Amino acid sequence: PSYDRRALIQEMEQVLTAPGGRLEQTCLYLDDASAGDYLAIAGAAEFQDRFRALPLDTIARSVLAGASAVPLDVVALGPGDGRTEIELAKDLLREAPSLDLRLQLLDISHTLLTMAYARARAELPAHATVEALHGDFRQIFRYPVLHRSLWPGRRRCYTLLGCTLANVDSEVLFIRDGLGQSKTGDLAVLDFQLAWADSRDADAIRQADPLFKTGAPEAHARWFTGPLLRYGGPIDSYRIGLDLLTGGGIDGSYEIDSYADVTRGAATHRYHLFRVRRYQPELLLAAFARLGWQTECCLPYGPTKMSAVALLRRL
Repeated sequence: PSYDRRALIQEMEQVLTAPGGRLEQTCLYLDDASAGDYLAIAGAAEFQDRFRALPLDTIARSVLAGASAVPLDVVALGPGDGRTEIELAKDLLREAPSLDLRLQLLDISHTLLTMAYARARAELPAHATVEALHGDFRQIFRYPVLHRSLWPGRRRCYTLLGCTLANVDSEVLFIRDGLGQSKTGDLAVLDFQLAWADSRDADAIRQADPLFKTGAPEAHARWFTGPLLRYGGPIDSYRIGLDLLTGGGIDGSYEIDSYADVTRGAATHRYHLFRVRRYQPELLLAAFARLGWQTECCLPYGPTKMSAVALLRRL
């Protein structure tokens, strides 16, 4: 399918020059400046501790259980710099050195995709295949090279890591439709952040969730305000705030939106720029189970154990 980054940037500019709006999350990765801001975050020690400490060796053993001789495609959706996905591929090959492994990288950022491909090719053994595709993982069904029917003898393991699940508008529709071409025995590895309080109690969330205590970290604020400052036209001033959304989406979940109130002359407009979602894992995984994805394991990780990674199997 056609992919036009310039057109996507023009659409983003229309949103950011309108009198308020909501930035689609893939816009945070489109241009080189955004990619650079993301890399600064991903390279920080705190990020490494919180989001790179996944128990990938355990996940790899579960992926291969009873099927280490079956050729495997790891379809990395929105891998960013690819570090976590490549580590998973390395763990798979440590468990099964002769595994016929193909790593397919699909990302909307040309800058990040190029880096991920180069890293994968440098760190994985020569017999592992690495492929890169520049595009939007939310439209995976539109990319013929990723169609399951072209490779009937191979298993698929889709990955959505870095808590990227929060970037989709609907988790249920993404699993149902985005992964709709999957077959029995295919796998999905995804991680997510856990809820700090009951999603029905806004006051409890504001008291318990650390984001409301600290506000958006400086590096994150620089990242998510970057598109606004580059494409939002003349801006006199802006103020960053947080907005809590409850009662929508997955049962037991809530969303925290980072917004900017932008002043241009006498007018002030609000732009919602970045979001995080927190989940009750049993309710999230129950929603996926209703769509035919069985949980093989769900493991907490990170310093506070307030993130988790799950391995799902298609029934």
